[in-house]
Formats: sequence, C-alpha cells, structure tokens
Amino acid sequence: MLSYVNKIHLKAANRRAYWGWALIVGSGLLFWIEWHWHGTLVVPMVIGLNMILAGLRLIYWGKGGIEKLRFSQGTSSIADEKG
Repeated sequence: MLSYVNKIHLKAANRRAYWGWALIVGSGLLFWIEWHWHGTLVVPMVIGLNMILAGLRLIYWGKGGIEKLRFSQGTSSIADEKG
C-alpha cells in the first residue's frame, strides 16, 4: 500500500507522546494546588483529570504512530519474531 505523508508529520508521533507526558506532569501541579487548598477547589481537580486523560490519549496515539512507522519500514518486533 502506497500513501503520501507530509515530511512535517514524520516526527508527529514522537511529539504527541512527549506532549502527552507533559500534560500528565502538568496535571501534578493542579493536584498539588487542590491538595494545598485542602480539597475545597473543584476546577483544578477537573482540569487535572482531563489533562491526565488527554495525556494518555496522546501517548496512545503517539506510540501507535511509532509502531505504524516501524511496521512500514519493516523493523517491527513482530516481523522480527516471524522472520
């Protein structure tokens, strides 16, 4: 199967994974703010949970893109086991 990929999107999978980890780390700050105020604030908790879920989604998409790239290059670990 032949497909065209713009060159600026070749490293997009890695960038998505990095942004996902950054969101997860950034949510820690919001949870600390919530803890500092003894659980009386709702907004930091809600935003922190959403940042974790969005971060996990970006990591999942990023790792899927990396696996797709490896598979298309023929360096997949599954291909190596069958080889």
